Amino acid sequence: MQIEDGVEGVIVGGTTGESQLMSWDEHVMLIGHTVNCFGGVKECIGNDRIELYTNTGIVVWSGNDDECHDSRWDYGATGVISCPPATYIIPSLMKELMFEGKNPTLNSKLLPLIEWLFHEPNPICSIVGWLRIQTSTSELSLVSGNA
Repeated sequence: MQIEDGVEGVIVGGTTGESQLMSWDEHVMLIGHTVNCFGGVKECIGNDRIELYTNTGIVVWSGNDDECHDSRWDYGATGVISCPPATYIIPSLMKELMFEGKNPTLNSKLLPLIEWLFHEPNPICSIVGWLRIQTSTSELSLVSGNA
């Protein structure tokens, strides 16, 4: 779904778990290999920092969904690294927000959801957990003959 909706990057060694499981040498090798093969992108939070980096020619992605629209259209960021899963929940709208021109109206409509996602536990994990419980319950019913 994300590829179909225009995702143009992959994060390696981020906050999704693999980074904490690697040694420092493995971490450095992963980043070096990624940069050599695919080019490098700097994740950055704070529009002043984004502008500083982009003015020196560094490709920057916004590190925060709540700043991504302004970072893209006013400060030079080229994408967003979506930690709260806004891109999972509303991928087409995030694509429109980031790649189809400056749109303060859409941004203001999405900000309440994006801000909520920053303050709540990751809903994707909650949804996956719920689905696992439902699947397990269904499987138990089938095994016990109570389906």
